[in-house]
Amino acid sequence: MALESVTAIDVTEDFDVNSSSFIISEDYDPNGTFIYDYDEYDALTHLAASSPLLRFIVHGLLLTIIGLFGLAGNIISIVILCRLNVRSSINCCLLGLTTFDLLVIITSVLAFGLIEIGQYTNSISWYVNGLLEVFPIFFPLGIIARTGSIYLTVILTVERYVAVCLPFRFRSLVTYGRARILVIAASLFSVLYNLPRFWEHYYEEHQKDGKTYFVIKPTTLRQNPLYQQVYVTWMYLVVQYLVPFLSLLILNCQIYLEVRTANQGLRVLSRRQRKELKLALMLLTVVIVFFLCNILACVLNILEIANVAIHKLKEFSNLLVTINSSVNFIIYCTFSQRFRKDLLKLFHYCCVRQGLELVSASSTGGYEAARNARPTEIVMVSIRGDPRKGQLLNTDDAEDNNTL
Repeated sequence: MALESVTAIDVTEDFDVNSSSFIISEDYDPNGTFIYDYDEYDALTHLAASSPLLRFIVHGLLLTIIGLFGLAGNIISIVILCRLNVRSSINCCLLGLTTFDLLVIITSVLAFGLIEIGQYTNSISWYVNGLLEVFPIFFPLGIIARTGSIYLTVILTVERYVAVCLPFRFRSLVTYGRARILVIAASLFSVLYNLPRFWEHYYEEHQKDGKTYFVIKPTTLRQNPLYQQVYVTWMYLVVQYLVPFLSLLILNCQIYLEVRTANQGLRVLSRRQRKELKLALMLLTVVIVFFLCNILACVLNILEIANVAIHKLKEFSNLLVTINSSVNFIIYCTFSQRFRKDLLKLFHYCCVRQGLELVSASSTGGYEAARNARPTEIVMVSIRGDPRKGQLLNTDDAEDNNTL
């Protein structure tokens, strides 16, 4: 029995056995395809009005390339953050944010990039059909990752607000334990809030003319008018946009004013305060990028409440969301000298290990020695002790050297 790549997704009407595809609307384009995105009220939307070439360029090429770069950058960031010895609050928050950004990129590339490549080139139909089969589970995971990324950004802002605007209360209010609790709480909230998404769609196969067609249909819950109005529309707008956007705007304005005052030389700053201000500048850049990459999605959701849908802009919205999750690695490298140093150490370590493997493979009898050799000059040692001077650093220096 032949498998036919899906050309449309039935989200509104029953399957029509007399048609050559699944009916979505009267102006159905047989060459159309489907999308879903993290900011779509109708999780599956027909794109007859959108150019296949445009979708291929935006999603298939740009989103995939940027996503792969972001994938590598976030993995490197996680490795570096995990190697830092001191358990600081900002490292904990950054690790949580980077993990959620990594999940956002994975779901974006798999659900947008590869799908459009397969649709435009008429290839990897096995992947397209496979994704449809797991879509009722895969789609909620993408929304969970997006929600977690948003609220970890808010938690980071709160952490920096206390450090910059309330410096004398920072050590008592912000600890590693509390930061870890907030990260876990944000993760649980992201899962629990989006839990109904797992019961919004289901997967079916239909037989026609000896071929198997795949279809994603909405459940009774997803078709409930009250559910759509309250949860899918208004709660999504408030939880995903209004609350985090207003929180980030207010807190970062306060941080900016404090940083500007400090830079004007009105106060004498300690070494630790200068470091906190530098981290605050890094966070301000992260938040600015967050706003630039998410404002379009926010506007589109408001327009959808007014029954105004612009499908072409939604494609660029998905691209911007992927960019937002991919560029934090560049921001860390730009603002954090420690991050750059550890990145070079990690790169050097990988190069040395590769060299040892090549030497051991070409030498006789030296394999065990090469394998057990430890290039200590490039391994990240504990900063609590300075091996060059044979003495311990104080606690503040140790923490400064082990945070971004």
